[in-house]
Amino acid sequence: MAYAHILLDLNISKLQPRSVQVTLLGYNGRNRYKLLDRSTGAIFLSRDVIFEKGTTYLAQPSIPTVIAGDV
Repeated sequence: MAYAHILLDLNISKLQPRSVQVTLLGYNGRNRYKLLDRSTGAIFLSRDVIFEKGTTYLAQPSIPTVIAGDV
């Protein structure tokens, strides 16, 4: 789990959030992160990211499917 800074060039007001919650997808070069904004589905690159240590995103565990003939 991480938070990426929103650029001020987007003409946002003083009261709107300055960051967005994102998921790290990988790295692009030496000092840029490839990030996924889960609320919009957008993938973007950023250098200004703060990571929450000790917090990870875990996918929902899959439920195994049992077919009656295989038991």
